[in-house]
Amino acid sequence: MKVSILILVVIFFNSCSKKDKINHYLNKKVTELELSENGFYKYSFTYTYENEEDEKDSLNGKVYKYVLYSNVKPQKQDNGRLYPAPLFKSSRNLDKTQRAEKLRYINDDLDNRIISYLFINDNLNFKIIYVYSLNIKTKNKLLTLQQKKVY
Repeated sequence: MKVSILILVVIFFNSCSKKDKINHYLNKKVTELELSENGFYKYSFTYTYENEEDEKDSLNGKVYKYVLYSNVKPQKQDNGRLYPAPLFKSSRNLDKTQRAEKLRYINDDLDNRIISYLFINDNLNFKIIYVYSLNIKTKNKLLTLQQKKVY
């Protein structure tokens, strides 16, 4: 009985912990499926191109699908829609508790880095890694890159 409970506890803790297995600092192809499986939040919208000045424009009516994957959690904005939490917003309008919560979220949950991937029509357009601060004393496996000799 004790062994079965121990096995269930181990399975529970291993299945509930999501770990990011993607090394974002390498130029390897990353798919939308990998990002969604590794706990990235998905934000998407569509845009239809319309050029009213030139009706013969070949791009008129073309639909663009933008999908952004980011490690920043969604937050409801004033218009009621979900957007990534505004981390770059000026801290002047925030009180001490809001500013402390923002810094705690950046330091603890995001590990001082924002990682975003933008897909346009299912093709990766760009990725960006923004690092707030880098602490050399802590050992972070993702920041240690392999060095290759260049001849």
